[in-house]
Amino acid sequence: MKLRSVRPGMVAVLVLITLGASVLWRVASEARTELAAADAYRQAARLALAVEHYRRAIRWSLPASSTTEQAVAALESIAAELEADGDLAAALLAWRSVSGGLAATRFLYSRPNPVREKANGRIARLVAADRSAAIDASLSTEQLAAD
Repeated sequence: MKLRSVRPGMVAVLVLITLGASVLWRVASEARTELAAADAYRQAARLALAVEHYRRAIRWSLPASSTTEQAVAALESIAAELEADGDLAAALLAWRSVSGGLAATRFLYSRPNPVREKANGRIARLVAADRSAAIDASLSTEQLAAD
């Protein structure tokens, strides 16, 4: 086989396949790493750091990966736990991490995500219940929730 018989198109295709595979591997690896770090921080009761790493795990995940579901479930659990403890600001951060992480993983076509809509509803409820923003002091709870 002569060197001339190697077609430049075949080389380009092989290079593109190699690059694509390495990008997919990196994304999957980062998602697993972030999920493991988040789980470790949650076990150590460092919830603020756990929330940050779960949000990153959502952003790094691939469509066919279970990383997103695991991270979302953990964030929902943390938010409920924090809300039950009365830490509304931290619960709000957890819900915003769910919504923001899912918003960051959209593709060319993304249908409405019921999990994100649920998170946005919880965010609206917590903001309406907080009542600490002076700019909204004249609005009723119903008006705040609607906004």
